[in-house]
Amino acid sequence: MLVERWHLLVERQHLLVERLHLLVERKHLLVERKHLLVERLHLLVERLHLLVERKHLLVESDSGIKWDCYILITETTTGESMASIAGKVAIITGASRGIGRAIALKLAGNGASIVVNYAGNAGKAQEVVAEIEKLGVKVGVKAIAVQADVSKVPDIQRLFEETLERFGKVDILVNNAGIAFYKPITQVSEEDFDAIFAINVKGTFFACQQAAQHISEGGRIINFSSSTTAMMLPTYSAYVGTKGAVEQITRVLAKELGAKAIAVNVISPGPTDTELFREGKTQEQIDRLAQMAAFGKLGDVQEIADVVAFLASDEARWITGQNIRVNGGIA
Repeated sequence: MLVERWHLLVERQHLLVERLHLLVERKHLLVERKHLLVERLHLLVERLHLLVERKHLLVESDSGIKWDCYILITETTTGESMASIAGKVAIITGASRGIGRAIALKLAGNGASIVVNYAGNAGKAQEVVAEIEKLGVKVGVKAIAVQADVSKVPDIQRLFEETLERFGKVDILVNNAGIAFYKPITQVSEEDFDAIFAINVKGTFFACQQAAQHISEGGRIINFSSSTTAMMLPTYSAYVGTKGAVEQITRVLAKELGAKAIAVNVISPGPTDTELFREGKTQEQIDRLAQMAAFGKLGDVQEIADVVAFLASDEARWITGQNIRVNGGIA
């Protein structure tokens, strides 16, 4: 009888011990749940901060064109900001109008200080600088206009010298300056040929040479070609000849400068509604080219600038030596 009571007491003790273990485990689960709730609260607070940091800047030019520029701060998996060109310095050739102007405003809106290069129209260049300075009040960017004819090597050297003197560094080069004409090969003069190659090829080549010497490690070089290199359009032989050269220069430089983590890419816009595009074309020709795109329209300068901004950012760090056709499916 005593032995049985003893066994019952031992079993009861075991049950009490097991119950104690269950209580301890339950406590641990409650503690873990508390930690998860605290972590979730931290994530919600961070998300709230990010939403507060999102700024929408509306820039209105003197011509009445409105540009929406965003600084979107979001967390990546490494905790870095996607506004990855903040504090960078960008040289943009041919930036007083058209695609170059749109690029200048876009990169400034994303936090880069801008060197607005121009060949002859100082007034237009200063208008771009003034618009960027309006942005600077809110995002802390600066801008200067530098006259330089990119067909002349001493001018290109001076462009970089003035940039380094003012900002102390160069992080991004956008070789946007270019000219075009459309003539049958039988009508292209030596002067025509020399002029278009001097700006479109020589200018790009020697600007890249200066960038190779001065651009910061991890910098970006973005050259400009054209989707017409894939379209076999009559009267375009001299123009596409220059753009084909730029594409090959880009491919080789991507290898040459890769050791410094400098990404070199080329953008090939399709027909884009600019003064340069409309020069020498009838409205019928313009409409026909617009209808060749999958979207049935001409490209817009902002659509080109958006891709340049991506290639200039850290998010494009694994892209180099590539020809990006931004053309609405035209080629």
